[in-house]
Amino acid sequence: MAAMENEITTSPRRWLVHATACIRRVPSVLACAALMCLAYAQAHAACMGTTVTSPFLPATVSISKTTGIGQVISSATITVTVTCDDTGLRHPSTNGWALNYTPQTPLVATSISQQTFATAMPGLGYRMYMPDGNLIAPTSYGTNGGDNFGANCMGAASGGVPCTMPLGTSTQTFRFRLDLVRTSTVLTSGTFSDSLMRFGYQDSWTGGSGPGPWTAQFGEQMTSPVTFRFIPPSCNLSAGTANQVITLPKISASSLPTIGSTAGATRFGLTLENCVTQSIVTMNISGDATAVGSVLRNNGSAQGVGLQMLNGGPAGTPLPLNADVGMGNVGAAMTMAIPLGVRYYRVGPVTPGTVDSVATVNFNYN
Repeated sequence: MAAMENEITTSPRRWLVHATACIRRVPSVLACAALMCLAYAQAHAACMGTTVTSPFLPATVSISKTTGIGQVISSATITVTVTCDDTGLRHPSTNGWALNYTPQTPLVATSISQQTFATAMPGLGYRMYMPDGNLIAPTSYGTNGGDNFGANCMGAASGGVPCTMPLGTSTQTFRFRLDLVRTSTVLTSGTFSDSLMRFGYQDSWTGGSGPGPWTAQFGEQMTSPVTFRFIPPSCNLSAGTANQVITLPKISASSLPTIGSTAGATRFGLTLENCVTQSIVTMNISGDATAVGSVLRNNGSAQGVGLQMLNGGPAGTPLPLNADVGMGNVGAAMTMAIPLGVRYYRVGPVTPGTVDSVATVNFNYN
């Protein structure tokens, strides 16, 4: 029988032929034992599984300056359903198989977290939560940093931990959560649909001192397309404050006794609405300026008079023309009221007539 044992190791199929011949020469008890040994050496536990990924929601993500670094911007659920049997397990109550997840590419931590991993899209990372709610972390032994999940046994318990699967043939469902995360301001627009993870099992403790060679994949996590749309900082000028004609009161020449005198200050204003929160607003009033940088040149018949723009209302401060003036940040209400004023300003010898000037207001947002 020693020669026969050597052939068991090197060529199981040839050994089966020799064993049949051996049955005719040795007692049936020994022959049965040899056949049982052969069956045990070839048997192993089997698992089948499916991997289903829900659509990522939201499917269209608006990215603005208020979208934080580290903010979860879309999520999906991965459902892995596994059916296993305990055929051939030497100690089914303590040994079974190793269910595993395997990243499609090596896990590379981002700057915001050791458990937020980079994708192929710049500025986009992901996190995956195990069925027990814990975040995955890279391992040194798993392919691409992957790891096992679930109790690797069938039956009562393994090390005091209840087995995932009862003895016999049984089915279990595992749910994972996958979050997409903005990891830097580089992420603005584009579409992401890469598969990030696959799931499977490795048969374990099938007669040796460690996991056996039988492996199978249940399938890949599939990413439904997620489209990122950049919303630039912006506002709309309300219809009620656009294209205004400001009428100042009539005054006499004596109301402007000296150069630099002012009179007839009149209130008006502009309102920005539908703004992106935290947009930084800059205003620029352009027009034909006099030597005094805040005074518009008169296109009417009066001489020596211009119109001066004011920031903050009739009692406000002069606004420089053709220059950017910061107006602050848009608040949570996503609107901004800008009180302004305009008044007569003497620039030279005054003669009676009309005063008429035009200014254009431009807004920039950051």
